[in-house]
Amino acid sequence: MKKIDIILSLQYYLISADGILISIDTAIKKLKKLQPHGTIIYRYGSHTYYNLTPRNTDLDGLSFFAGIPTAKCVLTTVEWVRSTGTLYANNNHGNHYGILPVKGDLKAWMATKNTANTNPHEYSITLKNITIPI
Repeated sequence: MKKIDIILSLQYYLISADGILISIDTAIKKLKKLQPHGTIIYRYGSHTYYNLTPRNTDLDGLSFFAGIPTAKCVLTTVEWVRSTGTLYANNNHGNHYGILPVKGDLKAWMATKNTANTNPHEYSITLKNITIPI
């Protein structure tokens, strides 16, 4: 196997939150069982309340992306987000989705970023419940 082949094949495997090497395909199959007709979106980073809380500069909402991830991330679907009734996945442009409150205050959610892991906002809790870490 050539060096380049090794690099390319590694992109299809990630370490899951529990430290197990899993393939992207396995994670997507797991998500498809929960949301069979969903549009898969992902957010790079860990499965923590902090990562699932927008920064004060995230005026388009908490960033998620459509496509196949190549690093540690969390997966969900547009439809699963929308089914919460409290959050909306807005396709801002291209493959970018901003997660926004349906009726709530985005700035109030942003204000909890620094205490997200110890005192998470209800929207961060909701997102953690509907995302799969890989």
